[in-house]
Amino acid sequence: MSEDLFFDQPEGQEYGVEARKLFLVALREFSEDCEPPQLKAACPFSVNLEVGVRQCNEECMDILGVNNAPPPVVDFPLDNGLTITKKVSPRSRRGPFQSTKPYDAREVYKQDSDSSPLPGWRLASLIYGLKELLGTPPSLEVTERESRNARIEETIYLIESRGINVESYLNNWLRPQVVPPLMVTLRASIDQKEDSGFDNESDWVALFQKGGTKELKSREMGRQVFQTLVTWSVQADLEDLFAWSPPKSCAENFPSKRLLEPLLDRLSVI
Repeated sequence: MSEDLFFDQPEGQEYGVEARKLFLVALREFSEDCEPPQLKAACPFSVNLEVGVRQCNEECMDILGVNNAPPPVVDFPLDNGLTITKKVSPRSRRGPFQSTKPYDAREVYKQDSDSSPLPGWRLASLIYGLKELLGTPPSLEVTERESRNARIEETIYLIESRGINVESYLNNWLRPQVVPPLMVTLRASIDQKEDSGFDNESDWVALFQKGGTKELKSREMGRQVFQTLVTWSVQADLEDLFAWSPPKSCAENFPSKRLLEPLLDRLSVI
């Protein structure tokens, strides 16, 4: 990568660090919003091939990559008006031709799941399938729950037979995947609207009802639910994580910054 792509703070400039970050954040947002065929005419990196036809060589992606720019972010709405901002994966390079398709793990997963039994799936499909299983509520029906558990065990076995140790290599990516689906599934029960009907649901609700004085749908309780889910997802055994087994008590505070940052960075899908 050419060194002239590196955006460094001007020597002697008092606010150079802030200016550098502002530039990279703005360029990231500009790049994420620029889609062919209507490439932004204001972008200095797109060129006119002929009248009405623009081409992009993706220099913005080169600059963002060499400068280790922050990833794009989106707002993630929670209950009770709470919102968190989460980092998401940057878009893929489009390639030199508009017809070039970026890699899509979901598409690969759908192809394999529609056409072959589990042992014949590609590694990307197995990893994506494990994420889907983790986000599926464990059923109250014993047979369905056992089937889900067996599928999880087989998927992990097949992933590790390809040389990927799930606990070592997928741990930090896997754990946050359970937070959004579990929160959504618990929402109806916590708001006392209806039963979601998954295994361990009553234990989760009882966990948040122990105080007995707070309304479960209150803003304070909403924060406690999110805080507890995040802390649990960081600290739970993988077995408890897959089983959606609640902790023994609500979290009094978030885990350490060292543990929390990798999780919040990965509140996204592959």
